[in-house]
This record gives sequence, structure tokens and C-alpha cells, in this order.
Amino acid sequence: MNFTPKTEEEIGFQLLPADVYSFVVSSAEERVSKAGNEMIALVLRMSDGKGGSATLRDYLLEKVEHKLRHFCVGTNLESVYLAGKLSAIACVGQEGYARIETEENEGNDGRVFTKNIVKDYIKKDEWPKAGAGVSVPAVEEEEIEDIPF
Repeated sequence: MNFTPKTEEEIGFQLLPADVYSFVVSSAEERVSKAGNEMIALVLRMSDGKGGSATLRDYLLEKVEHKLRHFCVGTNLESVYLAGKLSAIACVGQEGYARIETEENEGNDGRVFTKNIVKDYIKKDEWPKAGAGVSVPAVEEEEIEDIPF
């Protein structure tokens, strides 16, 4: 693969400030956690409201009850939640709101880095109203390519 190297400034990557943001689930995959628990790995596409976008990963597990319930209630999947069976395919394309925060982590090499995390999902009846002063940028559709491998 050939590419043009760029600096962080040229890429324009920045952490999202802690706030509430709209999202769309661009992909989801059923997996098993390191602890052996079933989970759904989500890729969330967000906009920073300034023309930039962010991609966040999050994981839905039965063990983290509030996030699982709030995701389902906030994305019109409440009936699926009440049935007790959520699939990755049902998550793809769902839209909602999430409370985003920053968190410091230590990498395998000992370096500390800061990343965005999904603290919680916003239940539909608690969605922010337009003009409420909350960062709720429109989410732009991401072009998805078929990769032949």
C-alpha cells in the first residue's frame, strides 16, 4: 500500500469534548469477550459538528446492564431488548444519542493516551431537544466499500 504521510494537524484528528452526540452504528459484530461473555462490538460514526467526524468503538454486554438497555431503548430496539435477544445485524444503521467522555489509558508500551469512550446511551424519551445547547451534530453517511478479502 502506498500513501502520503501526514501530521496530526494535517489529519485533523481531535478528541470530541465530553458532551452528548448523535451517532449511527456503521457496523456491528457478535463476539466473545476475553472473559468468555457474549457481546456485540459496535463501530459508531459521529460528527464533531465542524465538518470532522469521529469513529468510536463500544461493546454491548449483558454485564453492563444500563448501557445495553439504554442502547436498545434509545434506538427503537426496545421490543428486541424485552425479548432478551439482540443481534449485531439489528444494530447496524441504528441512530441515537450517546454521552461521550474522555478517558486516560496506559498502552502496552507504558505510554499514557487519552481516548473518547461511550459513557452511556441516551434513552429516546431523554433525547436532547433542538436548541438545547447540546452537541448533537448530524451524522454523515459513510461510504462503505466491499473489500475482497
